[in-house]
Amino acid sequence: KDPASFIKNGEYDLEAMGKIGGGLGLAGIVDGKVLEIKAKRVGDAVGLVREIRAKITATVQIRMVNTKNGSLLLNETRTADIEDTTTRVGERTFSDRNLENDPKLIEAVVTEAFRATLPKISQAVEKQSWEGRVAMVKGDRIYLNAGRLSGLNVGDILKVTEEGEDVYDPENGSLIGKVPGRLKGTVELVSYFGKDGAIGIVHSGSGFRENDRVELY
Repeated sequence: KDPASFIKNGEYDLEAMGKIGGGLGLAGIVDGKVLEIKAKRVGDAVGLVREIRAKITATVQIRMVNTKNGSLLLNETRTADIEDTTTRVGERTFSDRNLENDPKLIEAVVTEAFRATLPKISQAVEKQSWEGRVAMVKGDRIYLNAGRLSGLNVGDILKVTEEGEDVYDPENGSLIGKVPGRLKGTVELVSYFGKDGAIGIVHSGSGFRENDRVELY
């Protein structure tokens, strides 16, 4: 399908793209967008061949959607500044606008800006495939064995399931795989504890127990 057909209000409809991506086996879809580029001369030279030094600023946006449920995993804006040089031959007049259209300068600063988003993308991917365990249940509080360091945020909704069962091939006894456990309900994170633990409250369901499997909803 033509990617242009997914454009809505000037940007890609990642939720719609995610539905198709999920069917293709993709875990997530990432969209990058250049929001603004500014340039300013910080040095000049004279002569027929001139090497102009400039400061260039780029602001970019990166978004990532989970193809499993269409939820937005990441929506970050980053700004990068660099100083670089460009060469001009035989031009009598030269403005900052010319610098903003210089392919060499644009490529350098945009690359730097998007490079700054890589840790966030990596964190989003790890969070998407993350799973943890219920460490303790006390009253209406559910204590989990993962928290801030694992990429979880206060307000996240997690689903809680029983441990799945291994299924074996009756013909040769080999392990086929593990079937998903029964969904018990969902938990909303409200705070952290310890080095990397989190506290949740019951969002829906009941019967949560220690060692129940927990993953992003």
